[in-house]
Amino acid sequence: MRGSQQSEMKEHAKEILREQREFRNSLVKIREKRNLSQQQVGEYLGLSQSAIAQFERYDSNPTLGTIRRYALAVGASIVMSATPRDKAFVLPARQPDVSASLVKKSRLTAEGDGRKNNLWQPTIGKVEYA
Repeated sequence: MRGSQQSEMKEHAKEILREQREFRNSLVKIREKRNLSQQQVGEYLGLSQSAIAQFERYDSNPTLGTIRRYALAVGASIVMSATPRDKAFVLPARQPDVSASLVKKSRLTAEGDGRKNNLWQPTIGKVEYA
């Protein structure tokens, strides 16, 4: 990937992250407008107040399921959309994902007494592209 493409991808990633933070902040504002405490939302969801505080942190990365549950608890609606960017998009080069696995192998002991030792040895698996 060329430097300019890489720079553009980084800027796009930052933009998506910024939008995600704004979205989460809008949920928190709804909670606050409804005079709901983190404790109350946590009790409704079966979570602790600290779990709700962690969800609301600027650097959290909640799952979509957690976002839906939180929205339900604070009485918010979620509208999702995806739109193409105005700038030209070039798919980044695919990098091979080489996975490693452990294979159980048996061998005789050095003394030759017939007992087997089980060893786990890493082997490289097949190459898959993500």
